Amino acid sequence: MKIPHPPSFRHTLPPSATPSLLQPHPPSFNHTLPPREHTLPPSDTPSLLQTHPLSFRHTLPPREHIHPSSATPSLLQVLIVAAAITLTAAAPTAPMVEETAEEEPKPILILVDERQPPEGGAYSFTMETENGIMQSEVGTPGSAGQSNVKGKYRYKLEDNTVVEVTYVADELGFQVDTPLLPVAPEFPHPIPQFVLDQIAFAEEQRRLLAIRLAEEAKLKAEEEAKLEEKSEVPKKAVEDKKTTTQ
Repeated sequence: MKIPHPPSFRHTLPPSATPSLLQPHPPSFNHTLPPREHTLPPSDTPSLLQTHPLSFRHTLPPREHIHPSSATPSLLQVLIVAAAITLTAAAPTAPMVEETAEEEPKPILILVDERQPPEGGAYSFTMETENGIMQSEVGTPGSAGQSNVKGKYRYKLEDNTVVEVTYVADELGFQVDTPLLPVAPEFPHPIPQFVLDQIAFAEEQRRLLAIRLAEEAKLKAEEEAKLEEKSEVPKKAVEDKKTTTQ
């Protein structure tokens, strides 16, 4: 156990006749230690450090070197490998699709393209392509400064059925004619009960509205009559006063 010295105590090594490594040497002094021989004590049992006779050969048993890669895997490594194999087997495999060169779409030729620029509400155009699409339209000046339109267009369905639609747009609105439109059944036909209920409800609403409007008109007429009577009384009094003064 080391005893701490008080702050005022300075520890000084005693001078020694032999210079040590702790003492400073003058610049001109080279300190060289003499070589020291290390001698082991004699022993009855020969050791590896002792010199053996020429007839004696000391052989160490071979030592097996185990590379880290050949060591037995740990439980954690086995679990990680098993989980990776399970996830790989459970992952869905995308179907193999043979890559084929996409053919560039062939441009569709325009067979007919006739146009008349609009002038005063009148115009016309006709267009037809090689895949069976056709449209033509004619505009004429209308009564209110608009253009009345008559036209038609035609195209093919997937089963090569040709569909043609004709239309008119004028003061009466837009009217279209085509066999694709649904056709109402011929009258008379049985009317569902909910339709009859809606018709009766609408008629009742109209009747109540007519009664309310008639009552409002009657009240308004009575109020106007009262206002006229009130305005006539002062006029009559003024006229009577004028006649008396004369």
